[in-house]
Amino acid sequence: MKEHSAHETYRVTVITPVHVGSGSKLGKTDIARHGSQLTVVDMESVFSSFQGDLSVFDNVFEERDFDLFKFLKDNRIPLDEVKKYSIANPDNIRFASEILEMIKTGMGNPMIPGSSIKGAIRTVIWWHLVRSEKNQADVKKELTNLINSKDKDLKDQRADDKLDERLFGKDPNHDFMRGLQVGDVEFTLSDMKLLDCKVLNLTHENSYGWEKMGKNGFITPDPKKATPLYCESLNLKAASAGKMKIEKFLFDDPLAKHLNFSDNKELLANLPEKCNEFAETFIADEIAFFKSCNMQEMVKFYSDLEKRIPADNRSFLLHLGWGSGWRGMTGNYLEDCLEKNDFARLRERFKLGKLYSDVFPKTRKIAFQNGKPAYPLGWIKICSVSASSDNKPVLSEKPQAVSESRQSLGDKERISVGKSALKPATVSAPAIPRQTELMQNFQDFRLNPSPESFAEFAEQITVEEMDELMKNISLKNLGIHIGYAAPLLSCSAPDEIKKILAAKLLEVIQKSDKWNAKKLEAYKKLEAIIV
Repeated sequence: MKEHSAHETYRVTVITPVHVGSGSKLGKTDIARHGSQLTVVDMESVFSSFQGDLSVFDNVFEERDFDLFKFLKDNRIPLDEVKKYSIANPDNIRFASEILEMIKTGMGNPMIPGSSIKGAIRTVIWWHLVRSEKNQADVKKELTNLINSKDKDLKDQRADDKLDERLFGKDPNHDFMRGLQVGDVEFTLSDMKLLDCKVLNLTHENSYGWEKMGKNGFITPDPKKATPLYCESLNLKAASAGKMKIEKFLFDDPLAKHLNFSDNKELLANLPEKCNEFAETFIADEIAFFKSCNMQEMVKFYSDLEKRIPADNRSFLLHLGWGSGWRGMTGNYLEDCLEKNDFARLRERFKLGKLYSDVFPKTRKIAFQNGKPAYPLGWIKICSVSASSDNKPVLSEKPQAVSESRQSLGDKERISVGKSALKPATVSAPAIPRQTELMQNFQDFRLNPSPESFAEFAEQITVEEMDELMKNISLKNLGIHIGYAAPLLSCSAPDEIKKILAAKLLEVIQKSDKWNAKKLEAYKKLEAIIV
C-alpha cells in the first residue's frame, strides 16, 4: 500500500502589495466611495428597492461624474442594506476609472490561489533547470529552433512548450511538478485595500518616466500625469496560512519509478534554498536596473529586501501575481542562454519590447503610497508552522534569540542567533475562521482538483448543505474542464446535489466546436440535468 505524505501548514506574509486578479473589473456603478472607505455594492439589491420602476436609472449611468454614494443617499437607500463588502482607501484615492478585482473564495474573502504560488515556484524550478549543465544542450537546441522557426501561427504564449516538456515531462501525468501540491491561502477583507499603481518606463537617457496610456500615449517625468492603474491588493504584513505537501510516493516508491521523477527530487526537497537563490539573483538584477535609471526609491527598497533573504533557508521569498512582469513569469533565463545577437533575433521573432533598446523588459509596475512611488508588487515570505509526516520541522522559521548580532558575510548581512535560542520556539499559525464541513471538504478538493476528487467531493455533500453549496461554492479558476462531467453524473450523490454542481460546471466550462462526440454528449447531459 502506498504511503502518502502529510500536508504541512505554511504561513504567508505579504512583503509588498499583492494582487491576483479575478478577471473582473469594478466600475463607478459598483463602488460607493465615502471617506477612506470603498464599498462594493450589490446592484441587484439596489434595483429591487425600486420595486420594478427603474425609470430613475434612465441615463444615470452615463453621467461622467456619477457618484453611487450620493445616488444611494438621494434615494434613501441605506448603504449597509446593499453592500457586498468594504475595503480601505487610506490614500483617499478619487478613482475615475476601473478597479481590478482581487480573486476571492466562495465566502468572499481575498485569497492567493495555490496555483499562483505553485506557478511562482515553477518559475524558480525552471530557472534552475535551464541553468543546469545537463540541460544546456537541450535548452540551446530548442531556443535555436524557435529563432529559426517559419511557423507564423506560433504564439509567444506557447513558444516554449517543447522546452517545457523536455525539462518537466512530456505531459501533465509525467510532469514532476505534480508531486507538489499547494493549497489556497485565504485572507480577510480587513487585509485588503485600494492600491494606486503606475508603469515606470526606462527612457533613452538612462533615466525613467511614467506611462500615459492611450492612443496618443507618452512618457512623462511627472507621475501625476501618468495613467493610474487601480486594484484591490493585500496589505503589507498581512499574514495567513495554507497547506502544502510534496508527494514522496511519486519520487520514491518503486511503483512510480516509470515516471522518472527521482532525478528532480532534490529541487523540491530543497525548495526554500532554491527559491532564495532565485530571489537573490532576481533582486540583484533589479538593483542594477533601477541604478541604471537612477530610481533611488526602488534601489533602496531592493537593497533592504536583499538583506532580508533568509540566511538559514528555513523560510523563503517568492514573487508572484499581477505586476511580477516578464522576469517574474519566465525566470528571465533567455539572456543567460543566448548570445546577444540570438537574443535580439528571438525578441524580433516574438515582438518582445522595442527593438531599439538593448534592455528588455524596460517597464515595471510600481505601487504608490501617499502619491509617491513606494514598492514593487508581489513579494511574499513563506515559512512552515507545522511538522512533516516524519516529525521533522520543514521550512520552519529559525527561533529568535533575545539578543542578535549581525555579522557581515560578503555584501549581505546575516543573522547570528545567540545561545538563548537553543530551545525551538513554537510558531503558531494565524487564526483562521472556523470552516464548515462543506468548506473543509471543498478545500481538500481545491488542493488536488481532478474529475475523480470532484466526484468524491460531491458524494460528501448532504441535502442539508444545499443552500451553503449554492451560495458559497465557486468553481472558477480551478482548471475545470468537460472531463469533470462523467464522474459527477455517475457518482452516488443525490440528484439535487448533482443538479447544483452541474449548473456550477456549466458556469465555468466553455463549449468548444473542436470537441468529439463523447465530450458533446457529456455537455448535453449536464444541460439536461439542470432542466
